[in-house]
Amino acid sequence: MAGDQNKAIFVFTALALVFLPLSFSASYFGMNLKGLTDMDRTVTDIWKVCETVSFCIILQVILLAFRYRIATRLSP
Repeated sequence: MAGDQNKAIFVFTALALVFLPLSFSASYFGMNLKGLTDMDRTVTDIWKVCETVSFCIILQVILLAFRYRIATRLSP
């Protein structure tokens, strides 16, 4: 039972890793930024922040998903 649950969570995590960045990209390109004229930042600045946040979230998810495999490989 626990093995099936672990496998299901692993599959869910793998699918989320694929579809979350795609969803984020679709949301980003769907934004209407021309109406935000009072901003001091450019679209490039917004994109840099979004990329950094996405990378950090994806890295944390990967590390959490594989923490047991990483721990067993690093232990003597």
